Amino acid sequence: MTLLNKSSTTIKKRHFPKLGRCCYCLSDKASVIVSTLLVLVWLVLSNIYLSKVDVYGILEIIAAVITAISLILLLIGVNKVNLTFLRQFKYVFLIYIVALFLIVILYLTRLFSDSFRQKGVAELKKKPNYSNKSNKGVEHIFTYTWILSTSIRIIILILIIFYYFVTCSYIEDVEQRVGEEYSIRDFENSKDFFDDNDFSADINTK
Repeated sequence: MTLLNKSSTTIKKRHFPKLGRCCYCLSDKASVIVSTLLVLVWLVLSNIYLSKVDVYGILEIIAAVITAISLILLLIGVNKVNLTFLRQFKYVFLIYIVALFLIVILYLTRLFSDSFRQKGVAELKKKPNYSNKSNKGVEHIFTYTWILSTSIRIIILILIIFYYFVTCSYIEDVEQRVGEEYSIRDFENSKDFFDDNDFSADINTK
């Protein structure tokens, strides 16, 4: 059970609208857990198989590790109703989304760079399957592959943003529920305190 002070359970203004769930066949809590596990698996596998050994690749791996830790803390927070672990997700994962957005922009700008395209075609020509093809043919293949890769990244980014909003909506639902429970307990404790004092006062007057 998490120890919470009054300030940490105060109901604040919502920043995210009430949304549904990622997995409509499950409860809100189970949906967050399953979708978070799927994102965690995708995060690990994508960085194992897709990351390149360069500056951008290393930065992607570092961002993925930090985000994976945040997702693990989120899962713990969901199970233990730990508001600190839940709230950190809002900030850490938002930074990760911004990083993904910048990577997509980078991919799009590279697509219109002649020097980058020529370098990619030259690398592709070194492979046995493309060595006998013309430069124009290899350039078409490279461009098509790059557009496909960028499109997939955009789709993933959209899904990740949807997951982020749904999860943050769930977190704020939990914050409100915990705040309401705290307020009820606080009211009941205050009521019991005054009732006891009234009872003591009645005894003293007799």
